[in-house]
Amino acid sequence: MSHGWRAALRPLLGVDTRALAALRIGLATVLVLDLGQRLTEVQALYSDLGVLPRRALLEHLAGWDAWSIYLASGTVWWASALLTVQLVVALALLVGYRSRLACLLSWILLASLQTRNPMVLQGGDHLIRAMLFWACFTPLGDRASLDRAASGRAALDRVVLSWGSAALCLQVGLLYLMAAAMKDGAAWLTGTAVHDALELEVYTSRIGLWVLSQDALCRGLTWGSLALEWAAFPLLFLPGLGRLRVPTVVALAGLQVGFGLTMNLGLFPLSSLVVMACLLPSTFWDRVWPVRSFRWSGVAARPDAVIGGLATAICALSFVTILSWNYKELPGVQWTPPKVLRQIVHTVRLDQRWGMFAPYPRRDDHYYVVPGTLRNDDVVDVWRGGEVDWTKPEVVSETMPSHRWRRYMASLYLRKNADVRLYWGRWRCRTWNAEARGPHVLQGFELWTVEEQTRYGGEPPIPERELLWKHDCFKR
Repeated sequence: MSHGWRAALRPLLGVDTRALAALRIGLATVLVLDLGQRLTEVQALYSDLGVLPRRALLEHLAGWDAWSIYLASGTVWWASALLTVQLVVALALLVGYRSRLACLLSWILLASLQTRNPMVLQGGDHLIRAMLFWACFTPLGDRASLDRAASGRAALDRVVLSWGSAALCLQVGLLYLMAAAMKDGAAWLTGTAVHDALELEVYTSRIGLWVLSQDALCRGLTWGSLALEWAAFPLLFLPGLGRLRVPTVVALAGLQVGFGLTMNLGLFPLSSLVVMACLLPSTFWDRVWPVRSFRWSGVAARPDAVIGGLATAICALSFVTILSWNYKELPGVQWTPPKVLRQIVHTVRLDQRWGMFAPYPRRDDHYYVVPGTLRNDDVVDVWRGGEVDWTKPEVVSETMPSHRWRRYMASLYLRKNADVRLYWGRWRCRTWNAEARGPHVLQGFELWTVEEQTRYGGEPPIPERELLWKHDCFKR
């Protein structure tokens, strides 16, 4: 690339080495927090004794191109061991020890983990996986790392410009561009989308319930968030708008904080905040992380030379592939990627879709009631515990043990996943009866949802019950 083009693209697609360090630490922190929680749920969600045995995964959910180290065994100890190894690798990434290798291993292990149980995934999982992949093609360990301390070498250029840096920046931009482009439903134009989203109370927090009661605020947030998502990409990447980059990042950060306060969306808000570090320019880092000097020239400082020609080619081809993959998701586009391309994308886990609440939020909310019959004929709720109560909980989202369970139960509700409800039933019977004795042994249960359609003007919804599954604990 000529010097002129590099100078023009550096402020748009280059990444400050301090931003790469912040990104590395942020990604590793998210991984550590996530893996710590997953270790508490390993038997239920990642073993053959849980809700999705390997046989069920391969028969009903995974394609022939699915791969995962976790599929080598269905035992609890195997999944626990892999999660522990993954946690150690994430800690190595955090402190910058063999940074690029730690990043590559983190991506491989995370892709394996996500393949093991796709029913618990949400947008934050796909974002972290994608950013780990692109980060492998950048000098992550150049600052604030054990690698840097041990090398004794000079720092790289202040701003790294390469296919890897471009992919990191544009991946974040694509998140908002695609999220805006896919929201072509009437609810976003009429201003009711945020109200409808907050009506999905399985995700809504206590703060979100208050926002839901403010009609004018909901309309303002609907139009404001959509406008910001549309504006984000040009404000971040059009030449001549460099002074607007930091305010744009701050506005996007505020959007994610709002998501996190009003809805229980798992890793998505935190992940979205972390990845925006790569968009912050050197002028920002000069204020918060000043350094004395930089080296601006030298072949060794070129990232293309650092990662090698083959790695650069892989990064470039992968990003072109992702652009085409996102293109097919645009409204009105009828193009279907060739079979070979689809197989490659799924095999290397570059698949992504940024259509949360698109083209419009669902307008049917639901919560679960699971009456189970014990050996002494008592009837109890085997999901929430205690007596069976068909009334709506005060905060529906708080009836779920974690955001992983929230996503799993939302996936279980879908008709396309009806075949795997059997395994949830077996797991519920197994775990209940492992602790129950005599008259308290669970004989069977029914999995019900109570559904409510979104209504406006203060009109109360009419609850409708639907039986999803009936299970006999002693029938094979």
